[in-house]
Amino acid sequence: MFIKIENRNEIRILSINRPPVNAINIQIVSDLLKCLSDAKKDKQVSGVILTGLEGYFSAGLDVIELFPLMKDEIRTFWNEFYKLLQLIYTFPKPLFSALSGHSPAGGTVMAIMTDYRLMASGDFSIGLNEVSVGLVIPNSIAEIFSSLIGRRNAELMALNGSLISPDQALKLHLIDEICPQNQLIDRSVEKMTSWLDLPTQQQMMTKMEFRKPIIERMKLNMKTELDQLQNIWFSKGFQTAMGRLVADLTKGR
Repeated sequence: MFIKIENRNEIRILSINRPPVNAINIQIVSDLLKCLSDAKKDKQVSGVILTGLEGYFSAGLDVIELFPLMKDEIRTFWNEFYKLLQLIYTFPKPLFSALSGHSPAGGTVMAIMTDYRLMASGDFSIGLNEVSVGLVIPNSIAEIFSSLIGRRNAELMALNGSLISPDQALKLHLIDEICPQNQLIDRSVEKMTSWLDLPTQQQMMTKMEFRKPIIERMKLNMKTELDQLQNIWFSKGFQTAMGRLVADLTKGR
């Protein structure tokens, strides 16, 4: 299990714990699906905070582990990752992310699905840099990204594979708060507690109304987006570029 679980009264904190950088593999996805599903059903849990290691919320996909997978295996990974994103985005209780450090690519993808994002201050980066490693940003993720920071800002960041600082992310509304690392969880709990003072059922119904059009497109376009990701993943150009990247990363281990 790559997830540490802590309960603070009615708030459950799920900490991704896969040192050194919380790179996302199939096991993390599986663990998060289980932990979030359990929290969803648990009547003692009123809200969830998703966080990571100090310095890294998540560095994104574990390309070293994923690159050698066969077509059916990588399809399984993408399918489960999409299920996780949909679960986070449609979660029927308040779900915050406490970004404890670097949050590029897949880290950002998970974060933008949550209801409220707090990020630790420091020399950290966040953004969708998929284009820089040869991937595309699927439509549903692009729509959610655009809904947060505006279409033109989202397009420019995505096309350039831009990673930005917490201060820049706050100005663009990609995150909602910045606080010192040693206060991140306490502040997240404090903020969620204030949300839980509101009528939660009505609050979550309102959330779903705002997100309904994107949720419907996510479900409708899931197969098409997965086909696109799989085709790009196994294209000659991507395999060559990713092969070089994996070789460099492996040397650095």
